[in-house]
Amino acid sequence: MADLPYFDLIIATNNESIILCVGENSKNELKNNKSIIWEYLFYYLENPETNIKLSDSINKAYIINQKRYNSTNYIFVLIDGFYDKIEKDNILYEVDNCINSNIKIIGIGLSY
Repeated sequence: MADLPYFDLIIATNNESIILCVGENSKNELKNNKSIIWEYLFYYLENPETNIKLSDSINKAYIINQKRYNSTNYIFVLIDGFYDKIEKDNILYEVDNCINSNIKIIGIGLSY
């Protein structure tokens, strides 16, 4: 993680997104095995929700990244691909915002 100037962790839920860590200091927090971040992360990975609002999380990441003046910003999205037509349209809208602001967005499909 030394090469990443910033690391943000945002979890999409069926209500609103949970921002677990943001910014430069978050890298140090992730190195701490007793950090509450790990508890939250594994809870949501082990108890996936349905009808999540992924577009809300992408929007929050977009807002955070837009305030940074790095040459390149990345958003990695882990997704199971289960969303309805309305959420798909919202996701595409938020992805377009990122692309138009030179924020690279990379989707990683998960399945179980």
